[in-house]
Amino acid sequence: MDNIISSTSLAARIWILAFIAGHTREIPFYWQLIDCSFGIIGLVPFTICYRKIKKLEKLTRSSYSIS
Repeated sequence: MDNIISSTSLAARIWILAFIAGHTREIPFYWQLIDCSFGIIGLVPFTICYRKIKKLEKLTRSSYSIS
């Protein structure tokens, strides 16, 4: 679970890196926005996994509490 949360924060940090590195390398602003989109795209699978893990944890807690 901690790996998913840290991966999500890394995907969000792509925004910062894209703007800093893009400015340093003199990449046009629109291309920097495309680089930032990879961070957004990366958040989608992490969010899906995070929700499924939460559901799984909830199911396993409820199955242990019934027994």
